[in-house]
Amino acid sequence: MPKNARVFVTEDDPTVRKIILEELELNDHTAPLVATSLEEAKEKAELVEKEKVNVALLDGSLSRGSTGDGQIMASILKKKNPKIKIIGWSAMLQADWGDLNLDKTEQIAKIGKIVTEL
Repeated sequence: MPKNARVFVTEDDPTVRKIILEELELNDHTAPLVATSLEEAKEKAELVEKEKVNVALLDGSLSRGSTGDGQIMASILKKKNPKIKIIGWSAMLQADWGDLNLDKTEQIAKIGKIVTEL
């Protein structure tokens, strides 16, 4: 169970992103890396080791019409750090590539506790 997890958050919706960050903080986690697009997420993936990130909360689609963004990022991050815990996060529960896959509309208020229990 990661206590004081360091979480890489990818989420394009500003309201959802704000709730995630608040929930993480309420549960003593930090988000040293936050990305709002696939391009930004790829750039920030280079900082995962430096920032000692141990959990990634990855939106399944970071832009309208995309469906594979989270899976792309999960693959990139696992190559950089095979021990990183991946939470696939989607409004359509399309994720099946994470260590844990969640429907964001049902789990958003619990995300801090979910990270702790991962």
